[in-house]
Amino acid sequence: MNNIVKVTGTFEAAHRLSFDEHGSCSNIHGHSYKTHFFFIGELSKGSMVVDFRIVKKLVKEVTDKLDHCLILFKDDSLLPAIKPLMSHFRMGLRELDAEPTAESLARWLATEFVKINPGLLRDLDKLRLGAVEVSETETTMARYVLRNPKDDQDDGK
Repeated sequence: MNNIVKVTGTFEAAHRLSFDEHGSCSNIHGHSYKTHFFFIGELSKGSMVVDFRIVKKLVKEVTDKLDHCLILFKDDSLLPAIKPLMSHFRMGLRELDAEPTAESLARWLATEFVKINPGLLRDLDKLRLGAVEVSETETTMARYVLRNPKDDQDDGK
């Protein structure tokens, strides 16, 4: 599979890093996140890897789960105090199994995409999600690269 296509998405969200006790990232603050989803596949008879309209819609489904939310680590000491308020005022709150760094958001987005779209990647012949990038700012980016299950088969595993 030599062809890689990219679909860009965006979302607005606030977060804090609870481990950064004395740094500015321990304060709740927001970003205009930019995401890049990379798909790897073979060219179809129509000379396309995938119809961009399909994957743009699916990427939006995933990024919308974080859009205009407060994203916190599930073990954040602030969570017990803020969770009832967020619920009472019907504000978006997303709890993650890890600190909401760009790295963990990239992994969460990749995992969530595969979880809610298992049939897409199976039905679209020879297409797979290869990586997800998340940028908090114009100068920072984290990338999560998904393993190709075929690599395990090729290694005899």
